[in-house]
Amino acid sequence: MTRLIPFLFVASLSSQWACQPQHPTPAEPAPELAASMGDLQRFAHKLGLSLHHANQPLAEFYLHEMEETLEEISEKIPTHDGLPIKNLLSTILLPPLAQLETSLKHGDFEQSLQVWPSVIQSCNRCHAATEHAFIRIQDIRENPFNQDFSPQNHAQASPSNTP
Repeated sequence: MTRLIPFLFVASLSSQWACQPQHPTPAEPAPELAASMGDLQRFAHKLGLSLHHANQPLAEFYLHEMEETLEEISEKIPTHDGLPIKNLLSTILLPPLAQLETSLKHGDFEQSLQVWPSVIQSCNRCHAATEHAFIRIQDIRENPFNQDFSPQNHAQASPSNTP
C-alpha cells in the first residue's frame, strides 16, 4: 500500500497537468508589407519586360506570380497602419490586372500593352491612397535581370541543342 501512494500522487499530478489549459502558440507574425511589395514590384517589372517582348507564356507566368503575391498580401496583411490594404488592392489594382489577364489569354499583345500603363498607374494610385505617393512605379524597359525575356523558339527549347 505504501508503494501505491507515491504512484497515485504522481498520477494525480500528471492528470492535473494534462487538464490544465495549454498556452497557445503565438500566432505567426504577418509578413512585412514592404518585402511583399518588393516582390510585387519585381514581378511587375518582369511582367512588363515580358509584354514588351511579346512573350506570352512568360507574361502569363509573371501575371500569375503577381496575383499570388496579391492574394498573400490580402490574406496575411489585410490592413497596415490602419489602412485597408486588401480593399485597396481589390478596388484599385485587381480590375486592370483582370483586363490584362483577359487580353493575354487571347494573345492580344496590342491590347495588353494598352492596358499595361493602367496597371502601373493603379500601383501609384494605391500608394497615394496609403500616403506613400513618394513610391512611384514606372514602366522601365531596361533589363537589370540576368534573364532573357524574348520568346523561346522551338530550336531553343530542344534539349538536343544543349552542349
